[in-house]
Amino acid sequence: MIDDLTAALRTWLRACGDAARGLLWRGVLFLAATVAGAVGCGFVIFAAYAALRPHLGPELAALVTGLTLLALAALLVWLARTDSGRADLARADGPRAAINQPDIRPVNPVPPEPAPPKPADPAMMAVFTAAFVLGRQLARRRD
Repeated sequence: MIDDLTAALRTWLRACGDAARGLLWRGVLFLAATVAGAVGCGFVIFAAYAALRPHLGPELAALVTGLTLLALAALLVWLARTDSGRADLARADGPRAAINQPDIRPVNPVPPEPAPPKPADPAMMAVFTAAFVLGRQLARRRD
């Protein structure tokens, strides 16, 4: 019985380690995608500047590229500040609706009724019983 519990514990620890490795791997992939995206944006900006430079000159090409990026940044900030595209905030019961609601809680709220105790899990009872029996046998050996 103890061997079965030890094997189950090893399996559980291995599964937790696999989940942590998976989470770390996803984080590394997200970081790599962010770096690749930033480098790609840099190349696109440089290509736009290089395409405009022969036609407008270096100063005006830099001005047009910079103003375009500022307009894009302003659009992104505006989208981030508004609720457009965010379904969870568009609902009536979202955080904005809660802000406009007055706080009408009673001064001395009545505590809720305690929940009835949950029935014991069979696996937990088996582990407890095995530990109890093992403890009694060890106590007999000691005497």
